[in-house]
Amino acid sequence: MTTYSGNCHCGLVKFTITLPGSIYDHNIANCNCSHCARNGSLFIYFPTKEIKYYSGEADLKGYSASFGFKVVEHMFCPQCGSSTGWKCIEPRIDNFPGVEAVNVRMLNNVDIEKLKLGPFDGRTKIGGEYELGKWYEKIQEKVEKEV
Repeated sequence: MTTYSGNCHCGLVKFTITLPGSIYDHNIANCNCSHCARNGSLFIYFPTKEIKYYSGEADLKGYSASFGFKVVEHMFCPQCGSSTGWKCIEPRIDNFPGVEAVNVRMLNNVDIEKLKLGPFDGRTKIGGEYELGKWYEKIQEKVEKEV
């Protein structure tokens, strides 16, 4: 078992995760859902019992209400905005009960270029098109109708 320390950018949220073996032996999800793609998040999944918070857990804010099937809650630091990971709020994604994910970009001393990155089709599994992302198209349609 290997323990990795992590924190948000400002240090309010501090935690460790414990994984079997090295993080470089695990598959890291490069999710294509609208939220992860915009934040550049790269996730490692692990049992919830393997994360230990040293500070900031109670301060974390969640975001889930505005996209997809609303089955995961993306967690972020309210002070610096770092996207720290996600928690399942409805265990229906690939049978993920009791599983969390940490954005490996929050982990200390991890070489991102050496990770085994793989695609995760969150756009399909987590859900739907991000409607607010189409705001420009809607403005363009309105402008074209006025002309």
